[in-house]
Amino acid sequence: MSVLITNDNNNLLLGRREIRCSFQNTQNLKKQTAIQFVKDKLKSKDDFIIPIKLLSMTGLNTINGIFYIYNDRNSAEKQVNKHILSRLVKNAE
Repeated sequence: MSVLITNDNNNLLLGRREIRCSFQNTQNLKKQTAIQFVKDKLKSKDDFIIPIKLLSMTGLNTINGIFYIYNDRNSAEKQVNKHILSRLVKNAE
């Protein structure tokens, strides 16, 4: 599987980095696995990465994703809906 970053924006107003990427040659991709692939591609260790949307392409082995990257968890909790964070914790277990 390969990861291709299609868009990388640094949103200074909200204090986050917004990444759009494409996962090639994959069928079943879990959120924690996608987070790990993005961390490896960006070579980041301490950042808090939240998958906002993972969309699979019909008829293709490609999944497009939107990720928000924060410097710490506290700033993420202020901006991201609580149900998105609860799903992230639930999938980690």
